[in-house]
Formats: sequence, structure tokens, C-alpha cells
Amino acid sequence: MGITFEHPLVLLLALAVIPLAWLGVRTFSSTMSPARVWSAVIARSILIGLTVAMLAGASAVQQSNRVAVLALVDVSDSMRVFGNAFAEFPPEPGGVRPNWANAISNWLIAAGEMRRTDDLLGVVVFDGDALLALAPTSADLRDLSVEYRSREGTDIANALRYADSIFPPDARRRIVLISDGNETLSDALEAARELAAGGSRGAGGTRTPVDVVPIAYRVRNEVMVERVDTPPQAAPDSTITVRTVIRATDPTTGRLDLLYNGRPLNISQGGEGYSRPVTLEPGQNIFTIDVPLARADVHSFEPVFTPDDPADDQISANNRAEAFTVTPGEGRIALVDADPDRANSPLARTLRAAGLPLDVLAPGELPDSVLQLQGFDLIILNDISADQMLPRARQRVLADYVQTLGGGLVKIGGRNSFAPGGWKDSPIEDILPVLLELPDEVITPSAAIAFVIDNSGSMARTVMGGSLSQQQIANDAAAIAVGMLDRTDLISVIEFNSTHRVVVPMGPNSERERNARLIRQISPGGGTNMYPAMALALQQLERADANVKHMIVLTDGITIGHPSEGYEIARAARDRGITISTIAVGDDIDRSSLYEIATIAGGGYHHVFDPTQLPRIFIREIRVVRQPEIREGAFNPVVLPTGSPLVANLPANIPPLEGIVLTQPRDDPRISFAMATPDGEPLLAHWFVGRGQVAAFTSDAANWARNWITTGWPGYSALWTQVARSIARPSGGRAGDMLTEIDGEDLVIRYEAYAEDGRPLDMLTVPATVYTPDNRQIDVRLDQTGPGVYEARVRAPMQGTHVVAVAPRRGDRALPPVVGGTTRAMGSEFQRLSSNTDLLRRIAETTGGRILSLDDPEGANLFDRSGVEPVRAVQPLWPTLIFWCMLVFILDVGTRRIAWDRLISNAVVTELREVAASVTRSEKAAKTAETLRNIATGSRAQRKSASQAQPGDPPIAPRTDPRNDRLTDQPDETAVERRARAKAEQEQRMQAARERMLSQLQGQSSSDAKGNGSDAKGKGSQADEPDKDDTGGTSGLLAAKRRARQRYQDPSGGS
Repeated sequence: MGITFEHPLVLLLALAVIPLAWLGVRTFSSTMSPARVWSAVIARSILIGLTVAMLAGASAVQQSNRVAVLALVDVSDSMRVFGNAFAEFPPEPGGVRPNWANAISNWLIAAGEMRRTDDLLGVVVFDGDALLALAPTSADLRDLSVEYRSREGTDIANALRYADSIFPPDARRRIVLISDGNETLSDALEAARELAAGGSRGAGGTRTPVDVVPIAYRVRNEVMVERVDTPPQAAPDSTITVRTVIRATDPTTGRLDLLYNGRPLNISQGGEGYSRPVTLEPGQNIFTIDVPLARADVHSFEPVFTPDDPADDQISANNRAEAFTVTPGEGRIALVDADPDRANSPLARTLRAAGLPLDVLAPGELPDSVLQLQGFDLIILNDISADQMLPRARQRVLADYVQTLGGGLVKIGGRNSFAPGGWKDSPIEDILPVLLELPDEVITPSAAIAFVIDNSGSMARTVMGGSLSQQQIANDAAAIAVGMLDRTDLISVIEFNSTHRVVVPMGPNSERERNARLIRQISPGGGTNMYPAMALALQQLERADANVKHMIVLTDGITIGHPSEGYEIARAARDRGITISTIAVGDDIDRSSLYEIATIAGGGYHHVFDPTQLPRIFIREIRVVRQPEIREGAFNPVVLPTGSPLVANLPANIPPLEGIVLTQPRDDPRISFAMATPDGEPLLAHWFVGRGQVAAFTSDAANWARNWITTGWPGYSALWTQVARSIARPSGGRAGDMLTEIDGEDLVIRYEAYAEDGRPLDMLTVPATVYTPDNRQIDVRLDQTGPGVYEARVRAPMQGTHVVAVAPRRGDRALPPVVGGTTRAMGSEFQRLSSNTDLLRRIAETTGGRILSLDDPEGANLFDRSGVEPVRAVQPLWPTLIFWCMLVFILDVGTRRIAWDRLISNAVVTELREVAASVTRSEKAAKTAETLRNIATGSRAQRKSASQAQPGDPPIAPRTDPRNDRLTDQPDETAVERRARAKAEQEQRMQAARERMLSQLQGQSSSDAKGNGSDAKGKGSQADEPDKDDTGGTSGLLAAKRRARQRYQDPSGGS
């Protein structure tokens, strides 16, 4: 491992240490001791060095040998359709041809088995977006799946850059691109050149090779409707030309049909039926049809081709396209009613009698695009619930119809309307003039609901080839249901897989947004063990204080445990007044057990094959328990003196109504409250929202209003006629025309504004909203490009209809809106009928990669080190340097602010020296005593030898003491022994001096001291005599001690 610096020139700042150190010595010397001066200077120098290292970008560099491979799998529509149908894939065991996804997964699994233990393999799937399907891992890949979908298009460049950014920094890098090469977005070769040049900074400038696995195909026997052209606008009762372009790969015969507003149009040219026989040649074939326009505002045209021989057309999904034409005309009124006899309802009869243009529709017949809604000036929702209006995208479109296009909306109450109908926390609630949330004093906690949600691994399956999983849809459905409940209701959410966990404990729904967020965070994984979670939910409901207690159980699998466990829980719930509803998703479920549980507990059983219907089911279940917002009983309506045109000139003596949906007034000065109950609850209110108006009538127009109808009260007809005329969008002149067309990947919007006299209108503000085929909204602003001409371009790669709503303004005055749009008949994915292997080859050549084949996963050798460059893993050191900077900074401040050197005074030094000397003397005394014992032992041995000497042996000469020339009877000593004895005598003299000083300190008399001295002399003279005791070693030591005392008292040495 080494150290590198991102900005090495910054290291020159470290030279500042030299003058700063000199300045520090000069400055600190006058106030601090040398020790403190140098400690401060050193600490300051280290601090400067650490800071300079951080500024220079110090990093630790380590070279790695393991390999990380990221496989980029193309999951775009061209791969799913053309690749799946026409590419050659290795057969599975048994000779079965796999589909495209299984073939790629099998190849990756087989190629991944060649890894070392520390090698990594990850998977990124991409179409118009890139998604990490499997993070780089060394784990087993047996359950690998590439069945993901994000958005239309193929963006290889984005996938390459995304993969480059997520590589582990400590591994060699290789990318494997599996694609047909038909990119529709960005520039893949440019991204390949970036990888060849070193890619992201995290790679340390290392080239990343891109191996390619071409999915080669050539489309054969294929017919597609490429586009259909109609004029965007036309005059009423005119005739237009519908131009259809059909492309074929081979000669083909078949039939062409044209649907006009969903109904077949006779284009047979005198033949039988409605179809026109056609013969197609390879390439483009153009057909034109003249169509007289019927009385309508929007005209849609959809040509459909059907081959005579199905073998001549492999893919039928691209055999149709759509276009539309808009004609200005009188707006109509849409009355949406769920009653089977809706056409003969009292309200429908009343509006027809008033001469108003009326269309009576079922909830599912209401258009779901602003283009189709443009034909209506007013929409009346008569006792309609939110689940009948799902999906929520339709509700958002309805809100945009009011706010952007200026349409009118009337919401009429009933048992299925407002809060009881599940409209709380919906896009429609935001534009109503009343609030659906009731005060706490109006509604008490009446409902306790426990959601028991399956989050096993199977819930991760995507739905209908989309990007959303079953878990995400179930989470959203439960979150929507929680949003519909009142804040005082009690809720609990429990997730279960192999185990269970309480996501939201039983309690008031006071934090609906937080609860919904927690629900949406539930993620799949594990097995299915449902009954313990149900038992816990039952315990929570049993303890809850509510009038209605309900459990909703959702699962998509077969649970662990015997069904009798579920039946026992259901019976216990029934005995405690708790209902249980079960929701089964898909085919792999235990239908009979779930149905029996719901039946025993008095709830409902729902079997859902399409998970997108889950929100509707959840809302239906919530509606069962949300009835406190309804108050039935006769009351007399009160007309408020607000001057509202809706109740102008109403006859007096208004008959009573029999019921009302409770709401509360919205606090906004723009709202007009026309009618109320005697207690002040809103009955009829209206206001402007954006460009349109919305009215809310919280009673109903039939059952609760029976007294208005049966008594023949004339105010019934007058009220509803005035409501319809006042809330409907007023008819106005046109202030411009709009043209939309597809140009490559873009939608071009052109708006021409003009005054009544034809003069162009300049300096307008022209905002527009584009509604894409996948229900997304794109806001754009048109810029003026000429006199009265405003243009904008928007990315529109998706196949389908793109609707544009333009809402121009001149200063503060709003001009009439214009709605138009165009259709991309065939997505850019299907415009190429063969794979682009040449692009893949150039990507491999640019990056130094290889061309691989699905037929040989072992030969791919993805983890071969010879094909990839070593990677230097760079780890920034600034976190460590910051820590040491803080520590050194504290030491720097401490050594300058605290006079620590004063703690070490002369007295302390002296005491430390004495302690050290004492310890040293003790050690030396112990060694000297040992030496003397050895000498004494040798002396005894000599005396014994002398006593045993034979006559005639030479006598032993006496030894002379070299210090005082005194004779001794001891044998000759070596030089080492003499030095040891001298040291011992010196130690004894020092010890005697210490004892004397101690005696004086203790107050001993001088006579005692002299007596002791005489005694010492006497003992000293005795010591000169030979010691004849057997313990001569100890006697010699004592004699040496007495002599030392005598010499201390008599410096002359006793001579």
C-alpha cells in the first residue's frame, strides 16, 4: 500500500513549518521553559503537516487482484418481442427452446460458476432506464431473474455509465453487454470511448473492457401498422382523409379494418362486410380512406390489419395504430351514475327536460384522458364511490380537466359519496369546496382495522410485465386505505413471511402520512407463515375500543400450518364481534382455506388475478366500516344569504331532506355556501378552482330527496338546472390553433395565437401540459418563435397517444384553452427489423473487449485476469487525518496554556534522586552480603586445612591488611575478594553514620553515644582476634561492622 496526493503542489505549504518554528522559539522563549517551548513548536509543526496533507488530498492506494463483472442485460421491447421470436437460443435440457430471459439467465449462471471465491458478479437490466437487479456478489445465482421493465426505449450509453459508477473500487473491472444493439437513446459509442479512457474517477483511470454478447435476429414474416395520419382539427360535419402506413417484410395478403370512435366503419368499397381486402408488398404500403365526421367533439380512428394466413405475421401486437381529430362544437353534460336505471333517474329526466345536452354514463364509461373529457363542459358524479372511479390516474385527469381546461364538476352525495365512498385523501378531495375530515367532537373512534399483509419472497414478482411488483401494489393499496380512514380510527399493520412483525402498532390513525410511508417501505423476502400474524392481529383488535372491528388479510401463497389454525382464529374473531376479510392474489394460493376463514368470520373473500385491482378491493373493504359520516333523519334545508346564483329565486317552503353526508366547511374566502342544515353543516357549496368551478351537494338527488320529488316541489327542477348552467364551462371563442407532431424522438408543439380580427397575439404566457401514454404529466412552457407563434419540444419516445393541453394567458387574463395531441403509432423499438451487431462489435473494439456467444458460457472465461487491468483502490485519508489534527490541536493548546513544567521542582528532583540511590544501595548491599558469605566459607575451609596439617609442613604466613598494615590470621585474598570486602566495610560505615544520625534525631544523650562508641572500640579490638567459632562467617561480618563504627568515630583509624 502506498500514499498518493491529488494536489501534490499543495505540499509546498509544508515549508512554512521552518519559519513558523523559528518564530515560535523566539516568541515562546520569553514566557515558557525550554521544554514547553520545544513541545509547543513540535506540536504546531505536526499540526501544520497534517493540515497540508489533507489539503493535498492524501489517499492510500492499494492494488487489487480480484475481478468484478457487471452484466448489462437489455430488457427493452425489441428484445422482448423481436429477440424472443426470431433470435436463436441454446436449448434447455430436453431440447426445449427457452425464452429470451431464461436463455440469458442460464448463460449468466453457467458463466458465473467459473468465479474464484473472492470474485464478484452483478447484473444491471436496462431499457430506457438502468436498474441494478443484482449487486456484485460472490453468492449463488441459481434464482437469478432478468424479468424487469422500467420505461420504453433502449439507452445503452446510460447503462454503461451506470455500471461504471457502481463497480467496487477494490476490484478489477469487466462489463458484459447482452443486447440486440438497437439503441434509441443517447450514444453508446461515446460512452464506450469514456470507458476506454478510464471511465469514472473511482476506477483510478483504469480502462474497463466491454465484452458483448449479441442477440442476433432478422425479423421475417412480419406486418406492422407503422402510422396513421389524420388532421388534428377539422370543421364540424366535414370529411377528412385517414392515411394508414403499413410495413411488411414479405408479400402478404389480409384485411384492413377502421374503427371510428371504437366502432367499425364500412370501408369495404362495395364488398362484403366492413373490411377492405389488401395486398402488401415488402416495405411500406399506404392506404387512404375518406371519412365524413359525425357530430362529436373528438374523433378517434384506429386501423387494424389481419393477415389471411397467421404464419405471415409473427407478432400481432403491432397490427394497429390510432389517431384523432378534434372539431369545435357545443359542450355536453356527462351524468355519471352507477344505478342500472340511470337513464331514467329523476335527475336525468330533469336535465333533459331543461333542454340541456346530456350523456348518461356508467362510471367505467367516463373517458380517462383530457382529450376525451374536452368534449364535456360539465361532469356530474351522482353518488359515485372512489373505487368505481379507479384508477387514481383517472381522478387526477378529472382534476386537471377542471383546473387546466376550465371544465365544471358537480359532486352529489349519498351512501357512496364523499368520505363514505372513499374519496378522502384523493385528488378530487383537493378541489372540493368542503372538507371530508370531520372534527373529533363530531365523530368518535368507531372503527379498528388490522391489516395483515404478506411480504414473502413471491410478492416480489412483477405485475403484467411492468416495473411494479405485487408487494409495491399491495403496499400502495393499503396506504390508500389508511388515508381514507379518519384520524380517530384505530389501525394496525402486521407484515408476515416466515416470521411476522408489527409495522404500525394498534392506535389512532393520527399520523396518516407517516403510517402510509411505513406501509410503503414493506419489502418482500422469506416464506409464508400467516396464522401467527392473524392471531396477533386478533389480540390487538380484541383490546381495541371501537364499535366496528375488522381484519383484512392479504396473501399470494400457501401458508405454513394446518388450515384448522385459521378456522380457530376465525371462530374466535366471530365470537368477539370481529370480522375478517381475505384477499387472495394469483393462482398459487389455498382458495378453500381463505374462503372458509372469511365465511366463518363474517367477512368477504376476494380472489384477485390482476394485482392492479387491489386498491379497489381495499377501498371496498374500508367503505364497509366508514359509515359514521352519514346522518339520516329529516331536516329542513336553510338557504344562506350569500347571493349564490345556484339558489336564486328558489320557491319557498323547501320540503325536508332525509339524510346527509357530514362534511365541514373549507376555510377559503372564494367559497360560496348556498345551503346548509339547521346545525350549520354544509349542504350546497361551490367555488372556482383554477379555470373551472366545482360544486358539492352533500345530500342526494333521489332517495334522501324523495320529498322534493314526490311532492312535485318546483324547486327541484329549478335548483338542478341552475346548478348545471352555472357550473358548466362557458362557451367561448377560439384564441388560437395548435398543431402537434412526432419528430424523431420528440413531440413538437406549435400554438398560433390570434385575435378576433386575425391579428397575431404576441407576448403571451403559454404553459402546456403533456399527458403521456403511461399517464405521466410533463409541464412545459412554449416560447415565442414568430408573430403569434409559440413552440416547444418534449421527449416522447413511447408508443401511444400524447395529449397536449395549452392554457394561454395575456397578462392576468386567461384565454380559452386548447387541447390537441398526436399518436406515435409504433415505438422506435420496433422501427428496426434486425439487430445492430455492428454497433456491438465497435463497442467491444473501442474498449478492448471480446465478442462472446450464448452457446459457450464456459468459454467466455469472464473472470480471466489477463484481459483486465489491475485496479488501484484509492482510499481517501482525510477522516484519519482529521482525527489526528484534533488530537494534536488539543496537545498544542494544552502545552501552551498549562505550565506543566512547574510540576517538576528541585525538591521533587532531589527526592527522586534519593529514592533512586536508596534502591541502588539496597541492591548493592544484597550483592555484597552474598560475596562475604562466600569469602567466609572459604576462610573456614582454610582453617580446617591448617589444623589438619602434618608436622614438617611449611607454616602458613600471616596476611597483612594493605590499608592499616595490621596482621590478620585470614588467608591470602584475591583482588576481587579484597574489593568486595572493602565495599562491604564502606557500606557498613555509611550504615553506622545513618544510625547515629537517627539516634541523634531521636534525642539520645551524648553519653549514650560515647558508651556506644567505647563499646564499639572494645568490640573492634575483639574483632582483631581470630574467630574460633564455627560460625566464623557471621562473626567476621559483625567485626567488620564494629571496625567501621570505630573508624567513623576516630578518623585517625585508631592508631
